[in-house]
Amino acid sequence: MVVFLAYKRYVHKSGKRHGPYYYKNVRDESGKVKSIYLGKVSTKGKKPLEVAIVFLIALLIIISALFFIQNRNIVLSRLAVEESMIPFEVDQILIKVLVKADEFIEKELRIMNVESKEQTIQIDALGISDIIDVLDGEFTIKPGQTKIVKLNFSSFDKVKSTEQNPGVYIGKILAKTDSYEKSVPVVVEIESRNVLFDMNLNPVARDRKVLQGSSTTFEIRVFNLQSIESFNIDMDFFVKDIDGNTIISERESVVVKTQASFFKTLKIPENLKTGNYVFVAQASLGNSIGTASYLFNVEEVEEEEKAQKFIGFCRNDPLCWSLSIIVLLLIFTIGAYAYFFIGVLIYRKIFGGRIPEKIEEIKIEEPIIKEREVESYITRFFRNWEKRRVRARQRRFERKLEFEKQKEGLRLQKEKERLEKERIKRKLIEEKRKTRKEEIFDFFHRLGLVKTEDEKREIESKRQRQKELRELEKKRDIEEKRRKLRLKEQEAEKKRQEKEKGQRERKRRIFNFFHGLGLVKTKEDEEEKRREKRRRELKRRRREEQKKIELEEKQRKIRRKELEVEKGREEERKKTERERRKNVFNFFHRLGLAKTEKEKREIEKNKKEERKRKELERRRREEERKKAERERRKKVFDFFHRLGLAKTELERKRREEERKLSAVERRGLVGKSKRLIDKGYR
Repeated sequence: MVVFLAYKRYVHKSGKRHGPYYYKNVRDESGKVKSIYLGKVSTKGKKPLEVAIVFLIALLIIISALFFIQNRNIVLSRLAVEESMIPFEVDQILIKVLVKADEFIEKELRIMNVESKEQTIQIDALGISDIIDVLDGEFTIKPGQTKIVKLNFSSFDKVKSTEQNPGVYIGKILAKTDSYEKSVPVVVEIESRNVLFDMNLNPVARDRKVLQGSSTTFEIRVFNLQSIESFNIDMDFFVKDIDGNTIISERESVVVKTQASFFKTLKIPENLKTGNYVFVAQASLGNSIGTASYLFNVEEVEEEEKAQKFIGFCRNDPLCWSLSIIVLLLIFTIGAYAYFFIGVLIYRKIFGGRIPEKIEEIKIEEPIIKEREVESYITRFFRNWEKRRVRARQRRFERKLEFEKQKEGLRLQKEKERLEKERIKRKLIEEKRKTRKEEIFDFFHRLGLVKTEDEKREIESKRQRQKELRELEKKRDIEEKRRKLRLKEQEAEKKRQEKEKGQRERKRRIFNFFHGLGLVKTKEDEEEKRREKRRRELKRRRREEQKKIELEEKQRKIRRKELEVEKGREEERKKTERERRKNVFNFFHRLGLAKTEKEKREIEKNKKEERKRKELERRRREEERKKAERERRKKVFDFFHRLGLAKTELERKRREEERKLSAVERRGLVGKSKRLIDKGYR
């Protein structure tokens, strides 16, 4: 029996290639060639890697969950401990106040007791006790209560007769108990009463955090609030800590007309302690001082490497370093698997398939016929590479098209099934809802809680009839009450008239009795008495009017004297004001910041003359430019005219006339030729 070498085959099903399957050809004693199946390539080498990867991933998930639960419990316990340690809360994290000279402002600070017992809290102002007056320095609050502490910010102290200079003052409000204390930074800006220049600080960076040794930049806008003239103002820049200590101090000079904008870069020292700091900008001119401030936080540079931080974090946590070892093993295993898979893929791309790692050995008793020399596989591969690429592209396209069709069909079928299910579901839900409504209605109807439409109409008609009956009863009762009331009024009127008549008669008898005794007067006596009283009243009024006239005369004399004194004071005040304004004007005039009217007129006259001179100079330059342009154009025209590329106006007119004459002549010759041709045809 003769045995040939083994070969491989591939099977294509549903757009996929299966194999390779290895066969051998055997020729039996009768001379027939038979194919015997040997098997596929063994894939035992990849199984341990796959099992190891799955095992490591499962172990990674379990340990990660345990690690997460452990860290979560630790964090929650720390938060609970921190919350339990805080006996009270303050509603402010920063207090920033702007105060004018000789003025004061009041702020409120709310403190809430979050403990389960009473707390005695003491409030102190550190660093700026001369500016802040704490009205409630010590108090006791019950659990859950909130205390409003009033803070009075003032630039002067009446008790000590002192006044703070304009500037920025930094300190803190300290709230403390026996076991806990909390501080709130305070920034107080004191400006002069008459501020000539105001400022805005706009940081370029959005974050308030600045690293040690780095730089931060601020945009500073300065506004002139009084006039439109240019002034040279002094700008002072400071960096202060929360205790009010000055860390950095710089000074510059800026020229401002209406407003000015510039950038200021602040260099933070490398050895500066971490914490909160305040950047202060101060604009001053004479007695006018304007301020602006900005709070930022200095943080430490991260010098340690992430690996060292990670090692320090996992040093005392067995779950953390176990998780790290598993991740490293998983990465190594996945890398080995990827190396094996990518190596096989590259080999298949280059040589067209895999070489079987292990093929069962064939024991052959007879000698094997040597393979005849054939063309190498690599040569055949590169020769047919283009055809194979086209066929592979077509197969991919066909598989993709078939897959898209199947996918679209499945999607349409699923969509139809979904719509049908939804329709059936909606129908069932609607029927159930309707049935449930009917059952609920019947149940409540049996209980007497709801009524049908007929019952509702019947009840409404009964209610309407009862309402009409009640209205009629009410009207009858009202009429009866009115009738009884009229009768009572008539009886009362009769009794009143009889009573008045008896009273008049009784009064008349009493009057006659007393008149007979001389104790009462008649109407004539009363009239005489009233006339006498009016006479005395007229005399009294004349005396009062005379006194009033004399008093008014005295008051007019006093007012004239007061007006003369006030007029003298006003003239003195105006004179003093004129002297003060004159002194101020002379001071600013000596500094060069103000001008007299004559100087202003002279400056305006010089400006006008300068503008007129500039205008004349501009016109002269414009005329020279136009003249040079005309000369240049003339030279260019003469150059092109000599070359025959340009014509003068006279030459253009002459050429136009010649063109018109030639056109007329052409039209005459054409007409004559047409007439001759027409005659010949006739």
